[in-house]
Amino acid sequence: MLNGTLTGGRSGNAGYSLGVSLYEVDTYEWGYNLGASQALASDNRSIYGRQKVSVNDTFETEFDFEYGKTYAIVANFGVSASDGGIADFSHTASFAMSAAEGTTLVSSAGINYGIAAAVPEPETYAMLLAGLGMLSLIARRRN
Repeated sequence: MLNGTLTGGRSGNAGYSLGVSLYEVDTYEWGYNLGASQALASDNRSIYGRQKVSVNDTFETEFDFEYGKTYAIVANFGVSASDGGIADFSHTASFAMSAAEGTTLVSSAGINYGIAAAVPEPETYAMLLAGLGMLSLIARRRN
């Protein structure tokens, strides 16, 4: 289930992407390898400018499996916003699974926030240089 809002602002943009895939897992003595994948769910949206979109989505899927094999379900969720845009999901994305009788589910989750640093606009540098010039002028007049 996914609930949230995308707001573009004056001239900004916002968006999200969601993908859920099933992988066959080959296990070895020293690790594992993800085999062939099967897409289970996929969605993405983006907006630009003076828009506000409410997102209320539920994704359901099913798949066949073979007893005795190991599978991995990988869910990726990403949001983006720039130039005043807002992507607000406030911890509302949830993931639930139910297993057939005789199967075992193991789960782990992780979050990787890749937040980009703000890049100053050219006007910011111009204001900084003008301010430093004014300070230099005031310091010279006082001496």
